[in-house]
Amino acid sequence: MSKSRFTHIKCGAIALLSLLSLHACNNKDDGELYPRLRSEFFDVYVNEDTTVQSVTLDNGRTFLMNDGHTIKAQVADTIIRCYGTLEIANDSSFVTVYEIHPALCFAPTPRKQYKPEVYYKNPVDVVTVYKARHYINVIIKSKISGIKDHAYDFVKDSISTSHATHKRTMHLTLFHWKPEEELEGYTQKQYLSAPMDESHYDPSEVFDSVALHIHTYDGIRVYTYGK
Repeated sequence: MSKSRFTHIKCGAIALLSLLSLHACNNKDDGELYPRLRSEFFDVYVNEDTTVQSVTLDNGRTFLMNDGHTIKAQVADTIIRCYGTLEIANDSSFVTVYEIHPALCFAPTPRKQYKPEVYYKNPVDVVTVYKARHYINVIIKSKISGIKDHAYDFVKDSISTSHATHKRTMHLTLFHWKPEEELEGYTQKQYLSAPMDESHYDPSEVFDSVALHIHTYDGIRVYTYGK
């Protein structure tokens, strides 16, 4: 894995450290009911002066920041993918984020960019995998020592075509690298999102569904979702 990808992941984590007390307000209630307290993935929007501008949930609903609560990030004019616990007010006039974690989100890497000897698929424990709008959201547990950094990626392995339906499936594999000397001392949750939007794939990579392959301690699990 390239040094630049490691750097990108670390920068995203640092930028989110200041968001632990995030407050926001949304547009007028449209009558749709939502659980008040929820844990989920969402996007944080940072404007040109590095101030967090808004939060968009995976259901497509956007909440603007409360004018009285300014949050600064270390990157400008960008979207940061994250996972956290939010509470929506009784009248849906604002939302409070009580807990937030950086989520790794990047376009899947072509298989040819990895040499066989560095294409690591170290096992993980799966907490949950589900599709929400344009993402496949993944929460896993990795066994770590807390001393060495691990690396993760989504790798485009192949595209298969059904002989019966002629539909095409994009096969992704969760890449998990860890140092050879790493001790599996305790488990730590990792939050990842694989984008399914066609803008993250080559024009020739037309597909109808995505199959995500994850190597676990109990074998390979495959999660398939239509577009």
